[in-house]
Amino acid sequence: AVLGATRSSEIAQSVLDEVGDGLFAELDFVQEARHSELFQSLYGEKCPDVVVPEVVWSRTSTRVLTTTWLHGRKPRDLSAQEKLRLVNLAGPCLSLQLMDAGFVHCDPHEGNMMLVDDGRLGLIDFGLVAQMTAVHQESMASAILSLLAEDYQALVPCFRGMGILSSEREDDEDLKRPGEEQPFAAALEEALQGGQGDAKRLVQDGMGVDRRRAFGQLYEELSNLAFRYYFTLPSYYVLVMRSFVTLEGIAFAADPDFNMYTTSSPFALRRLLMPRTATGRKLLEETLVERQESGLRLRLWSLLKGRLIYGKRSSKEQDPTGTVSKTVLEVLLTVPHGQALRRVLAALDSVILIEDLTAPATAPLRHVAAKVILSGGTSSCRRRSSQRLLKRIMLKHLRRAAKTRPLLAAKFVSQLCFALALRALPWKRR
Repeated sequence: AVLGATRSSEIAQSVLDEVGDGLFAELDFVQEARHSELFQSLYGEKCPDVVVPEVVWSRTSTRVLTTTWLHGRKPRDLSAQEKLRLVNLAGPCLSLQLMDAGFVHCDPHEGNMMLVDDGRLGLIDFGLVAQMTAVHQESMASAILSLLAEDYQALVPCFRGMGILSSEREDDEDLKRPGEEQPFAAALEEALQGGQGDAKRLVQDGMGVDRRRAFGQLYEELSNLAFRYYFTLPSYYVLVMRSFVTLEGIAFAADPDFNMYTTSSPFALRRLLMPRTATGRKLLEETLVERQESGLRLRLWSLLKGRLIYGKRSSKEQDPTGTVSKTVLEVLLTVPHGQALRRVLAALDSVILIEDLTAPATAPLRHVAAKVILSGGTSSCRRRSSQRLLKRIMLKHLRRAAKTRPLLAAKFVSQLCFALALRALPWKRR
């Protein structure tokens, strides 16, 4: 009981310190003006449908903030269709903040968002922001995809990287409550998936809406487990989750089927595929590679069937638009951030990889690959260099597979040639 009270006090103190710092920062309008301009410089081109008021520096001081005026309406004054547009703009924008530069607007309530008259999303009030580290971003990206794949054991290293769980100990004893044997991951799975009695009640709200798709439920369950398993929610995490929970509240009012996980998952996938830290590279391997008796296997099935994007419960049999395929290939051809993924690809078992690449579900990947090959002559020098590296890796796998499975290798070559032929047809070029 004493230990629990101590940990509760630590959590409360951490949150109060961060909120207190934010409140004092909000009193300095020069700082807020700088935040506003930094936000615009980081995301202005990447989010063209999001607008931030311009700072009038000649009329701004530590006590007065003067900006241009945004003409628009707040969420409460919008029709259902207009609210849906606002949410569809705000969701990707918040996900981009989280997974790109990590500079996050942490106060996106109804008073700080509007639908501008020209149809863009307007954001104001940059007094409360958070700056995430690269390790925190990569760990959260892996956590989002692991939640969608319902791989709760994989959340443990993710939460370590996010600073939620202690990274000082390699075993999981720090994830257990004294006197209990149930690990933290199992407890989180039970809370999110539902069980009996109170646990079952947590899965659905009063209207029967599935809350598994809400960041709010994850935040609620982690807060409860923090007292039970004696870990601390980092202050940055509290602020970031506050942003998602606030946006979800607006989103569910406009669209009961809104899913913040699937909105953020493409951004999470891209960030996971382009790690910048040792922790991120390790999480990339753990998320995308599974060990089998014969060797390493890329989880192409999970990727292309949408399980890492839409979750196991999705009715989608595969990624219908080839979005995942395009993302994977784009990262493979990106210098230098594609190096980690290319290393993972090079380490795979050749026969298993070629088997997966000849499966019907990987047809989108073959067609995107054909497009890349045909566009090689018009791409940049750096991109052509990456293409050559990727071709060398794939030729190496083909030669290895041909030694033991020549028919399999021939099948893959014929399928790729067929995809190339389709792409080369005149109406395809148009």
